[in-house]
Order: sequence, then C-alpha cells, then structure tokens
Amino acid sequence: MAMEGDSLFPASGACSPPSDAGSGTNYILQSGRLTDTNSGYYFYLTAANASTLWIKKGDCDFSTNATVKQVNESMNITLDGRTYMMSVLEADANAGGLVVIGVREDNLNPDILNNPITADSGGRRWKIMSFSIGGTTYNAILANASVDYPMCQLWGIIDCVKAAYFTTDGNYSASQETLIGEEIMPGSKLYLARIGPSPWDGMLIANSSQTGVMPGVDIMLEDNFTPRFAVLNESLLSVDLNLDNDTKDVFYAVAFDDYSDGNAKATSIFVDDDLNITQDWLGIWDPNGNLLAKDFYGNESGSTEIRGNMPTAMWGGSIGFAPWNDSIPHEQQPWWDVKMYNGTHMLLMKHKWSLKPEESMTFVIRAYDFDQKPITGANLSVEKVVRFTPIGPEVLQEGTDFTVTTVQDVTDANGYGIVTITPKDGTWEYGDYMATITVTKGKGSESVDMWFNVGGGW
Repeated sequence: MAMEGDSLFPASGACSPPSDAGSGTNYILQSGRLTDTNSGYYFYLTAANASTLWIKKGDCDFSTNATVKQVNESMNITLDGRTYMMSVLEADANAGGLVVIGVREDNLNPDILNNPITADSGGRRWKIMSFSIGGTTYNAILANASVDYPMCQLWGIIDCVKAAYFTTDGNYSASQETLIGEEIMPGSKLYLARIGPSPWDGMLIANSSQTGVMPGVDIMLEDNFTPRFAVLNESLLSVDLNLDNDTKDVFYAVAFDDYSDGNAKATSIFVDDDLNITQDWLGIWDPNGNLLAKDFYGNESGSTEIRGNMPTAMWGGSIGFAPWNDSIPHEQQPWWDVKMYNGTHMLLMKHKWSLKPEESMTFVIRAYDFDQKPITGANLSVEKVVRFTPIGPEVLQEGTDFTVTTVQDVTDANGYGIVTITPKDGTWEYGDYMATITVTKGKGSESVDMWFNVGGGW
C-alpha cells in the first residue's frame, strides 16, 4: 500500500550526490507530497546501486547526513511533527527514477486489503494517520467495514470511514479492526471514541482508565477543552434521576465546550442511556415524517440523547434524563437544575414550588458582583419568613415556628451558599410563604425573597 497520489520531480538548487553512490545513471528527486510547513523530502537513485535509496529532508545535499535504505526496509517519514512508519517499496533508477514509499502488503491484516475506503478504476485507497499519546507514537489506517454507519448516508459520504487499524511499530499484520467503543491496543485503556464519517473528519481517541467504560462520543469541540465523561448510576447515587419511581437506571453523560469564545469551559452536556452518544438530532426521516433515531452503528439502541446546558457566569444550567413531557407538571419532569460544575463534581437540584406539610425547604443562593464574578466568603442569614393567610401576612418566628439549618452559610469559591428551614413542630400550615435571605460581606448586603407553597394552597 503506497502513499496516495505522490509525484516526484527533478530537484532544483545546489544538490550534491552521496560520496559512496558509485557512477552511472542517477536521479535526484523531490517529493511533491511528502512536504510540511518547514521542508520536504529528497531522494537519490543510481543504477550503480540498484534497490538502494538515499533520503534527505530539507535539502538535496546527499554528501552529508543522508539516510540510506534498501527496498523493503522500514523508514519513518516525519511531517509537521508527526511520524509515519513506512517502508521503501520501490527504488529503481533504471525505470526513469521510480520511488515508492508506503506500507508493505505483507505487514497488513488481510481485512485491511478487503475494506478500502475507495475502490474504483484508480485502485484501492485508504488513509493513514499518526498521533502520539503519553510518549508513544501510533499509526492508524482508516478503512471501511461491513457494519452499517448511518452518518455516511446522512451526509452523502461516498468514501466512508467506519473503522481503523492501529500499530506502534509499522506492522499491521496482527492489527484488528477497531470500531467505535473498542480499545486501539489490548490493555492500553485507549479506545476509539469517534471516527469519520469522511476521511477528513479523522478520529477521536479517549481514555477509559478512570471510568472503566468506553463510550462513543460525537461532539463538536471548541477552545481546546477536554471533554468530561461520567457514569451516573441511580443505585449508587441513591437518586431517581429520571423520576420513574425506581433507582435501577444507569446514564452516561459527557460535558463539553461547543461555544468558541476563547474560554475553555464546559458549556453543554449530553445524557444517554447507552454508550453511543451521538448528536441529539441524528436520525433518518421515514416517508411518514417520523424521525428514526440512529446511533453510530445502526439504529438507536435506547432512548435518544438529551442535550442540556452548563452553568455560565451567574446563570444556572439544566440536565435531563428523559424527554420533556408536556402532560405532567414541571416538578415531575425528569429535568434538574445544574447549580455548579467544577470539572469533577456537579451539584444538581430539583426546583420545587409546592411542599408537603412535613417537608423542609432548602434554598441555594449564588452571590455575584456586577461583573458576574462569584462573591466568596459572604455570610448568609434568614432574615424572616412570612406566611400569607386569608386575613393578611403572618411573620413567623425563628425557634418558635421554624428552625434554620446552615448547610453552608458562607459562600464558597463559586459564590454558593445553602440554608434549610424546617417547621418547628414538624409540619407547615397550608398556604403561601416567603423567606427573605440576606447575603452580607463587609459593609455591603443584599436580600432576596424566595417564595414557596405548602399543600397547593389553603
């Protein structure tokens, strides 16, 4: 398998032959494709040393520091800091100056040869990529596969990339077809999180060492932010996230930055009940106007993805664990407020307007200045609680009518404070209430009125 579409032409400039090349027909050639932003590759051939190739990068002075390779011998090509593990397939001065650089066919898994990205009158073609992680250089051949990949149909991609084969030494003979959600090397904890659908879309490599799972993720990344992935197990969290009256479900979430503003911070979040996290709109419309949701390979295997948003400056976020249902009240929707996210932990709260008489009420206060920067170290206090009765407002007394639990009465680095009020005798009377929370720092203070209801009215 050779480098696709390369061209060689006589080198220009001050070129010098190698001192040990011998005499006879010779060529000094420059590659038209093996070039990067800094320099290109030059080759020297001579009939006096058949099957020998002299190689230089950056200039055509072969009298010093030239690399000498024989046909079928391995060599590395470095372009823009990436190393491609190749071999010299042909080097023949008698054929008008023929040089072929590529991957030896006997170094390929036959499955690669059977799954080209393109196969037409011009031959079979694949793409090769190079990347480094943790000091190890990997090469990957992008290929087609027999699996269904709906993205290619949706985008009209003819040269469809569905799988990859990986190596760290240039030999792909033992490489296995790697699909999304599979390790690129046994035991590496690195896996293929996304690929294609076109060759130019490349691939996404992720690390499963912390989560133990390998989700496929199709997200748009901005600002060089590293996406964060989490497994949300209702049983372990002891929370019924989708409000279906049990804690048996497991959800997978990925937080990412999809807003280009130079600030590397999570702005959106996807939640799914399977490990194929694709765009929430991914699907194919049937003749009846129904969207047939799709995953990476084939049909959607569970519920469709739910997109939420992360807190930004003084504004909170939201996260959903099932689609919104217009037939049920807001408080029963499987959606939660995202009050805080610090990259490793997320604070979720369920907005509640009406309480049962025996329930406590918790208030989350977020203090910000006029520049929308969090105020740290401010003190929270419950100034008063008022119950509105048919004959007028009634001011309740702390210690007599209610107690205050200061969960966090000093705002943290994100500007958050938390206080809880509980009815003194165990139950609230039915009605509407207003709690006034005061935030104080130094000589400045600000108060906010928080309304709630008990029992749905009088």
